Amino acid sequence: MVKMHFIQLDSMFAAPKKLNMPQMFNLIQDPKELYPLDKINVAEAWFMAPVSKRIVEFKMSLAKEPPIRLGTPDP
Repeated sequence: MVKMHFIQLDSMFAAPKKLNMPQMFNLIQDPKELYPLDKINVAEAWFMAPVSKRIVEFKMSLAKEPPIRLGTPDP
């Protein structure tokens, strides 16, 4: 099982920082998320191509059908 971080938050009071390269963690081998896979083995960067494709598809869908604004009353 793998988890990816696109934004880093160092503490509850810190400002979120967008990462240049997402960090990927193997939750079975590293459940505390201490060792990102991309910093251990560059060969683990295979995930970027399929994930980037999904992100682009998601952003295109938001442009086509924007989300409902917060606080909009029900119809």
